Amino acid sequence: MQQHDPRWTAIDAALRSDRMMEALRSYREYTGAELAEALRAIEARKATLAAAAAAAADSQLPAMVQAYLDSGYARRGDLVGHWRNRHGDFCVLVLYQRQPVPMFELGVFPEKIGHWGHQLNGCLIDLEELEAALAEQRAVHGVEFGDDGGSVVALRQRLAALFPAAPRPGAATGVVHWRASRTRLFALAAAPFERGFLLRPATLAAAEWSALLARAAEDGALAEQLDELPVAARALVAGEPNVAPVAQPLLWIDCVSRCQARAWTTNSCDTLFADLAARPLGAFADSPTLASAAALLYASVDVGALRRRQLPWWLQGTAAASDSAVGLLTPHEVRALAADLADLVAAAKSAGHWPLDTTDTTELQDFIGAAATEGRWLVGIEPGT
Repeated sequence: MQQHDPRWTAIDAALRSDRMMEALRSYREYTGAELAEALRAIEARKATLAAAAAAAADSQLPAMVQAYLDSGYARRGDLVGHWRNRHGDFCVLVLYQRQPVPMFELGVFPEKIGHWGHQLNGCLIDLEELEAALAEQRAVHGVEFGDDGGSVVALRQRLAALFPAAPRPGAATGVVHWRASRTRLFALAAAPFERGFLLRPATLAAAEWSALLARAAEDGALAEQLDELPVAARALVAGEPNVAPVAQPLLWIDCVSRCQARAWTTNSCDTLFADLAARPLGAFADSPTLASAAALLYASVDVGALRRRQLPWWLQGTAAASDSAVGLLTPHEVRALAADLADLVAAAKSAGHWPLDTTDTTELQDFIGAAATEGRWLVGIEPGT
């Protein structure tokens, strides 16, 4: 549909009320588009609406925010957002640099200003640090929000409009999907994973299952998987586990969404761990440290299914339903792997047994290093060959 097609009116109304599933369904009815195409169109429309809303909000700025922007103490750039923190101070975020990396200035100041030079605080922050602060994964001075949560939502929508997701294949990204045509690693936040997923009982309560299905209205990956399931598989079944095997990937998709997952995907080879199984890195008989690191690396995507019985039941089901190899490393195993990964890669390269290119290798080391530093669990998935 064209941008000014009157049929957008109902879809826009649904998007403004966060009724994503209704908007998606309406778009598909109007256009006959497949789910993936419709989801892309709806997400693009949502970003457009968010940008328009932000522009309208910018035209009605509080007097103190406008005074700060006009003071000469604020960097020139695009106003991203403003809010009041928990102490009542004004916080104003300005995007002042886009290349080589997006950079922001955060100005923090009280309601009454005697002299900007004495009372203005704040910091410079890059996009990654800002996203981590919005996810409450990193403390940044001044990035403290009120209790309504509306500022966080508005900032995320504004950032989505400013920086539409278009990463190269294989790049680490905050936009994750449970399936991939290549090897993929997921780093999961420990607290929500351990509390809600690791030891999840095999018999789900009806209310819990209904809540999960309802979340599909806000989660495109859940909606897509649910749309592919037979109707009979969308209900709980008798027995234990009481989720139909073909539906168990829904629990993994929910885990990815709720455990603040970050993902890395190979770019220089399709099935990294199948390649490693066919041509191992080496025996490392003279180096127990490298042998241990190699074993942990292999276990991160368990191609031989040597540790599959140790997986949570729903992750075992995801592996079976998707015909994928799946591995799981604990936070202490991730730390051990990160500590010796560079040496392992160097030894494998010297023996001519390392399949990744330089960019992929750097991204992999950085990704596992960050997961280790943050105490995350690591799940690896690779499609069957």
